[in-house]
Amino acid sequence: MRATHADAVGRSRLGLLLALNAENYRRLQARLPVTRSVDQPIWVATGQDGSRLYLEQLERQRHTEVLRLTQVYTEGPVPEVEPCAYLRLYDDAQLAEVTHFRLGEGLKARFGPPRAIGPQARQRYRLAHFLSRWIDYLDLAGHADWSIGEWPAGIDWQLTGSHTKPEISLKIA
Repeated sequence: MRATHADAVGRSRLGLLLALNAENYRRLQARLPVTRSVDQPIWVATGQDGSRLYLEQLERQRHTEVLRLTQVYTEGPVPEVEPCAYLRLYDDAQLAEVTHFRLGEGLKARFGPPRAIGPQARQRYRLAHFLSRWIDYLDLAGHADWSIGEWPAGIDWQLTGSHTKPEISLKIA
């Protein structure tokens, strides 16, 4: 059976998504602390802009790990959390996938409200592309030196929703 134009376009979009996920994996592995463990405390890197980047390994399997990567600005009276992403790293395939994402109020004000979720492949590509741009920003802001740390007091995360409509809710005391 001959492939249609729609099949070719679908494969090329999937190819673009996989290539971006592979590039994000490579870039994250080069920047994150080498030793990560579910039993270890949270890792923290402070940028030149005063923001802190928090990394926590939530789950580890033989070839995959689930990480929470969160950027927090603590300069004001209430911490600004911008953004927060749950990432699944596939070590065997060398891919990094964004599974859940929360955009903080400051970025929403700067870039506008998030668009309605469209087809799943397009949404996954947008999330992967945002992760790529976020990694660029973290490079420029100097988030490179990791140390063991703790979450800022009063920040509590809750993951809700389903895999098709994930939501990350944030409570700041």
